[in-house]
Amino acid sequence: MKTNLVSALIMLMGMIQGYGVTVSITADNTNAPVGLPYAAQVVSINGGTAAVYDKFWLITTIHLNIVSNTTFIYNGVANVVTNVVADTNSQILLCQVKKPLGNSSTWIPPYVKQGSLDGMQFVTAGYGAGRGTEMITTEIVNTSFHYITNLYVTDSNALFEVFGGDSGTSFAVEISTNLQSWVTLTNTFTFSGPESFTSVSISKPDCDQAFFRIRSLTTTITNGWIVPSSDGKKRWAFGKFTRTEGENIISSFTLDGCLITPGDSGGPVFVKDTDGKWKLAAINYGSFYTPWSQDGGFNTFPAALVDQTGLWWYYFPFAYYYAPCGRPQPSESFHTAVAPRSAWIKSVVGH
Repeated sequence: MKTNLVSALIMLMGMIQGYGVTVSITADNTNAPVGLPYAAQVVSINGGTAAVYDKFWLITTIHLNIVSNTTFIYNGVANVVTNVVADTNSQILLCQVKKPLGNSSTWIPPYVKQGSLDGMQFVTAGYGAGRGTEMITTEIVNTSFHYITNLYVTDSNALFEVFGGDSGTSFAVEISTNLQSWVTLTNTFTFSGPESFTSVSISKPDCDQAFFRIRSLTTTITNGWIVPSSDGKKRWAFGKFTRTEGENIISSFTLDGCLITPGDSGGPVFVKDTDGKWKLAAINYGSFYTPWSQDGGFNTFPAALVDQTGLWWYYFPFAYYYAPCGRPQPSESFHTAVAPRSAWIKSVVGH
């Protein structure tokens, strides 16, 4: 008995900066989570978001291009930026303001513990768009990686397991007695989860040598949602840090996560410290929310994607195709960590 591997086609992605609203996969939540006392300390400014750090200081991100005399509203009162200080070693921007921003009980404390945040749950907020139209792509998944294992054969039956695929991906089994002509068996099978085993039991010609191979079938992929224009609402969402690259902490848009898109840039990212208090761990920076397409980069659109499979990134003729390879392939958000820059922040603000 021999098996045949259907190999995977892997395409590499290009990267380009995107700006960062919170698109949550679970809900369009405009209320802060219970127990997080800093809802009023998240403000809209210059097309993005900032957080109250001190009596006269906001913390946000550099690419919002905030300058002196930029105005914003805090607790219903108009305020104005009088000075900005940009960190030369990260994307953090500190904005000094004219009128006081509450008192020490309402200022957001920083998370200053050094070390990796990978795997930590977080809460974030921003003033970008909510969830738009659902995106569905139908594709031929004939490049998924499958193989046959745990084979047991009798004179008239073959029992084995097929490994690989993605949840909902279907496949058929083809049989041959000479490796020249192949017959597709009538039964089809479906993977129950990503990187999973599916048991297959099929009949074979009595006493004859038989060869089997796997052929993937058409599948429908729910990629995510189109990102509409911002409606100016403050939204909250949960997420989890997945890895760190330099000054950036990265999170994936998974079933328990979120994606930052225009309007979220500069928004605070909170984690719960071991003392039970919510603290400022990072500032939202950006994500790869655009330009996506279904036609090789001709007609592009912004999207929040839990699975990029079957779509193209960037513009024609430089677009890259996300082939099926270890699906799902979620979009990612980038956040600037606060702890590595805590000494610099203290030198500016005083604490």
